[in-house]
Amino acid sequence: MELKYILHILNESWDETGFLGLIRKKRIVDMKSGRILLENLKKFSIDDSERLIDSELVRLLWFVPLFLNWQKERLSMIEDNNELIKQYEIIFNSIQNEIIRILGCP
Repeated sequence: MELKYILHILNESWDETGFLGLIRKKRIVDMKSGRILLENLKKFSIDDSERLIDSELVRLLWFVPLFLNWQKERLSMIEDNNELIKQYEIIFNSIQNEIIRILGCP
């Protein structure tokens, strides 16, 4: 998957109607858009020979796990639906693992 395409996907995810945008507005309808984001992240990788990573990619990715974790805490305080919370945690953990795979760990 090309960098240009994943940047487009990530920007869409942060838009008002994307997975992250909906969560930001406290509207979680279902996890379908989260699974779509996850599947797109799984298709993307950075070549090991590339020493520099596009700053736009880092800007869009690094905040996702922090944001999703913060929203998970808020969600568990307001949501009675345990199944929705379980699905959210699965998506959150999977997205976080993909971001670690893409960006690497120190």
